[in-house]
Formats: sequence, C-alpha cells, structure tokens
Amino acid sequence: MSPRNFEEFVGQDDILGSGKLLRRLIENDNLCSTIFFGPPGTGKSALARIVASKQNFIKTSKCSDDWRNRYKKNNGRCKV
Repeated sequence: MSPRNFEEFVGQDDILGSGKLLRRLIENDNLCSTIFFGPPGTGKSALARIVASKQNFIKTSKCSDDWRNRYKKNNGRCKV
C-alpha cells in the first residue's frame, strides 16, 4: 500500500524530513516543476502522489491512461 502523506512515507529523510527544503516547498505550495529520478522502489511515484494530494494537480495515473488510450485509438498517432 502506498503512503498517503508524509507521516506514512518511509525513507528519504535527508530531503523530506521535517524542516527540509523539499518538504517545506511542498507544504507551503511553492513547488515548481520537479522531476523525481532514481531506481525502482525508491518512492518517486508515491512522493508524486503525495505532492498531488497536497496541491491542485492532475492525477498522473489518469493523465497517463488518457494519453495511452488516445494513442491506441489512433493507431499509434498522437492526436490531441
């Protein structure tokens, strides 16, 4: 089960611990465009979901599914 908030998020205390810069940016709604990268299982998607729940963002899974479906319907052509 994925964490739903910072209290449930385990690890990454060096950047997400209480008072750390990234956490302050997220909590104060000051986070700009951000790319999370790293090996599988490090919490990139979980953190993105937490950020999205704290701010008014489009849910990534819904957006991805929408584009995937459009791609399939148009035989591999990307139409908006």
